[in-house]
Amino acid sequence: MRIIKFAYFNILIRNLHMVITYTIGEQIGAIVLVIFLSALGGMLLSLLAGYKFAKFGCFPGYTLKPLLTKVRIPPIIAMIVVGCVVRNFFGSAVSPYNNKWA
Repeated sequence: MRIIKFAYFNILIRNLHMVITYTIGEQIGAIVLVIFLSALGGMLLSLLAGYKFAKFGCFPGYTLKPLLTKVRIPPIIAMIVVGCVVRNFFGSAVSPYNNKWA
């Protein structure tokens, strides 16, 4: 009789699934982190193509010379790549990120 009870309990344990739920605030915080870092990566890549900073107040202005002259990489490519890296590198911070939003 004990063997039958143990077998039944073992079947129940195998069918038990842990479901982790996150609040909407945690989910939105994770997506904001991914979007912010992706946008930052896109901006940094676009700076490689050169940029002219305007004169502002006591700042005299500055021209950033392009490092990439032969190839033009769209910033959206950098945003996608950095978004993938953020989702994989910052695992615990973006674990609440809803996969349906991806």
